[in-house]
Amino acid sequence: MPRLPWNDLDVLIVDEMGKNISGAGMDPNIIGRMRWGPQKQTAVEATTIAVLRLTEASHGNAIGLGQADFTTASVYEQLDSQSFYINSLTAGVIALNSSKTAADTGDRA
Repeated sequence: MPRLPWNDLDVLIVDEMGKNISGAGMDPNIIGRMRWGPQKQTAVEATTIAVLRLTEASHGNAIGLGQADFTTASVYEQLDSQSFYINSLTAGVIALNSSKTAADTGDRA
C-alpha cells in the first residue's frame, strides 16, 4: 500500500481530495487519520491537515473533509451540500461531514 515517506508531520497539505481518490475523500491509511469507528494505528501522524481543493470528479461531494483541520473557501464553493449530506448519512459517517475553518487562499490554509 502506498504511504507517505515521513512519520511525524506538523502540517500535511492535501492539494486535492475527492471521491475518485478515495471513498473517504482522503485515504485514511495514507494520511494517518480516521475520524469514525475504531482508530487504527498508522505510520503517519500529522498534527494538522489542510485541504486546498476538491477534485472535479467528486461533483461537489466533499465526504472526508471532517478528517482535515482547515480548508479553503474554494472547497466550500465547490461543495454540493446535498450529495455531501446524503453520502455521510448512507455511509454512517457523520463525522466526515463536519465543517472546517475556510481560508481565502491555500497559503492561508
